[in-house]
Amino acid sequence: MTAAVTVTQANLKHEVSDFKRRRIREEASHLFFEQGYESTTLDAIAQRLDVTKPFLYTHYANKAELLYDICRTGILQSLEAIEPILEDTTDTSVGRLGRLVEAVLTIIFDFQEFIVVYEREEKNLDEAQAREIREHRSLFDHKVATLLEQGQATKEFEFVDSVLN
Repeated sequence: MTAAVTVTQANLKHEVSDFKRRRIREEASHLFFEQGYESTTLDAIAQRLDVTKPFLYTHYANKAELLYDICRTGILQSLEAIEPILEDTTDTSVGRLGRLVEAVLTIIFDFQEFIVVYEREEKNLDEAQAREIREHRSLFDHKVATLLEQGQATKEFEFVDSVLN
């Protein structure tokens, strides 16, 4: 077996695993949204997916880990979206801000249940996990402030303070 085949097999396994985790996350999010985190069991998630509970355990250690994965999805998507926009020096700050708004709105629409679950169920996260998500949100806010400051430097924007409180 060549190294290229081994890498391809590893990539395929990773893609399949990612797909399974995504499907589990989606169904769990639907149930958490509909019934609440505390009222939703792993049995209910497994039943909704037509899989066994041990199948869920091969991808998530427990329900709390699944909630954490759901809660951080929106902010991680937003951070991923902002990076190439900030790095693009060929566009104006106004153009980049417009692209960022479009990207974030798409994320909000695509992951609205995840976001509602996060807002409603943050209290059920482990403190370290909640803090990590808040740090990601703060990082995103600072990256937006950087974009606004760049626009102010080029006189595209005018405001008193770019730091978001």
